[in-house]
Amino acid sequence: MAAKAPVEKVSSSTDTETDTIIVDESPAYLRDFLRPLLLPYVQRSSHGFVPWFQKVCGVRPRRKEKTENGEGSAASDTPDYAEAWRDPSAPMLMRVWNAILSLIFHIGSMLGSEIIYITFFPFMFWNIEPALGRRLVYLWAIQMYFGQGLKDHLKLPRPWHVNPRVRSLESDFAAEYGFPSTHTMAIMGQAVIVVVYTYREDYAGNGQYPLLFASFIAFMTTLVTALSRVYMGVHSIPDIIGGVVITFATLWTYLSFDNYLDLWLMENGEALYIPTLFFVGLLLVYPRPRTFTQTYGDTAMIAGVANGVMIGSHFTHINNLPRLPLNWLVVRFEWWIVYALLRSVLGFGMMVFVRQIIKSLCVSTLSRFLPASKTPPAERYSIVVPTKFITYTCVSATSVAVCSLIFSLMGLTAQNLEAAHPL
Repeated sequence: MAAKAPVEKVSSSTDTETDTIIVDESPAYLRDFLRPLLLPYVQRSSHGFVPWFQKVCGVRPRRKEKTENGEGSAASDTPDYAEAWRDPSAPMLMRVWNAILSLIFHIGSMLGSEIIYITFFPFMFWNIEPALGRRLVYLWAIQMYFGQGLKDHLKLPRPWHVNPRVRSLESDFAAEYGFPSTHTMAIMGQAVIVVVYTYREDYAGNGQYPLLFASFIAFMTTLVTALSRVYMGVHSIPDIIGGVVITFATLWTYLSFDNYLDLWLMENGEALYIPTLFFVGLLLVYPRPRTFTQTYGDTAMIAGVANGVMIGSHFTHINNLPRLPLNWLVVRFEWWIVYALLRSVLGFGMMVFVRQIIKSLCVSTLSRFLPASKTPPAERYSIVVPTKFITYTCVSATSVAVCSLIFSLMGLTAQNLEAAHPL
């Protein structure tokens, strides 16, 4: 009989009830070393900085309710307003202050979500710079695999698991663990890559790249995203610091070989199948938890996006498809906007069509051939993971290769449009 996974009681405070979370499922040296080291800091931040920061910003803590036996509990929300700007009885100054911060932090939190990347990356390939888009995807896949894997391996709790007084403003990640903050990792990595790439290319052509200004924008974007995760109540300060440290280590390694990786993927025929084998191997050894969470499926989706981009980029390169993005230095900006929107409407339409077809085929096929189970297909790793990997491989390959081919056949290439609408 398999041994039962040990559990640990994480005390929220002396006057609140205790949460029970699964800590370990099998012996693991990294988890056994890091978890006892990090957990006290997560608990301290969850009782200290996180509720303080939420209070200062105008987020209302969860209040105690009286149960039938007369004892207080903060485990469930009372029907008050989560944010001050929604409360008509709150002071006007606090409502305005909270409304501004709420807008900023909700946008900052949204920047690190998967749906933003799934729409932003195709737009980058079609309308801005494919080479930069490829580098962003490569780094995104590396960061998210390690970040998501650490979440499910270390199993460190989110602030509202430790302190029920912390108000969680997001429900999408309720079943996921906390450390590290992958939103912070993703935004910080993307911001640095954009600055480094544009600095290398020197688009102005005169060596006067505004490095300090670009670095400031990258820093502020990262800072807003990091603080937004605390505001939303889903991350503690150790989660943020961990994400920053891991991103520094990843960037230091990645920037030493990103050009070589891109050249190999463009020039070698093995790029049509080696990335697929590589990502499948990574997904097979992923530290998936026994209790279903979306983290493993999201990791499969990200791996699929990167795999499709690598295959699609190699296809466009070896077939010498014309360049799509217009040079805004030689074409009128309003025409750049028109054609960017046109490509986006056509491209996203094709992506949605491919996604629906491939996802339906994968789910129906896997459900038919895998052993029957009482667990819904949406909560079975054996269905969710391969479905997301295959689906988003096809979707991203469509966005990079098929859309590029169709745009070329329609005459929506940079050469044709720049000649038709010069400055």
